[in-house]
Amino acid sequence: MQPVLKFTGLLVVFNLVLSFSVGANEMGQSLEYRDALIKSHGHILLQLSKNIELQQILIEADHRESSLMSIILKDLHWKEDDKARNKITNNSVSKQFEQLIGSSKTSFSEFMLTDAFGSLLASFPVTSDYWQGDERKFIQPIKRQGLYISDPNWDDSTNVYSFFLSIPIMNNQDLLGVLVAGIDVSSEYMMNMSLQDLLNLPAQENLLK
Repeated sequence: MQPVLKFTGLLVVFNLVLSFSVGANEMGQSLEYRDALIKSHGHILLQLSKNIELQQILIEADHRESSLMSIILKDLHWKEDDKARNKITNNSVSKQFEQLIGSSKTSFSEFMLTDAFGSLLASFPVTSDYWQGDERKFIQPIKRQGLYISDPNWDDSTNVYSFFLSIPIMNNQDLLGVLVAGIDVSSEYMMNMSLQDLLNLPAQENLLK
């Protein structure tokens, strides 16, 4: 069963821009832009979760690991383990992540795919941590059984002002993993895409080919 996206609450993801906007009309336009950004990129994230290669890497993952010890040990050596990092960032799913991040039609700044324990299966660019199991972007979508939208923050790993969208990926009632996307809301991005372009994004299926 695929997760149901839950677009709930009003989250202010454009603090950086709104601080320079004082008019009610400008504020309304910014909020409309924000909502369109969440809706369009959330739709792409849901499409991506159904991707055949992504589903395959989840199925092949070892979900029977009963101890976090080996995960934590791998996490401790993550920054020095070039072989492990290359395996995660250069597989077929990570290549799709890279393609979406590089597209001028989207505002993605990073992607992560984890297994049910929060261990990385694919990511782009390389992450600072291997284990994501203690992060809100992993825990909250599982708790909510749907879309999680984080608060906006400056991301040191990607050097952009961004927030996270993440969804759980299920097989019937079993959790297979979590798909996480960083969304760039820096002023450079917002100047390059109109509201109408954002509204048209969900219809562009070829983004994932």
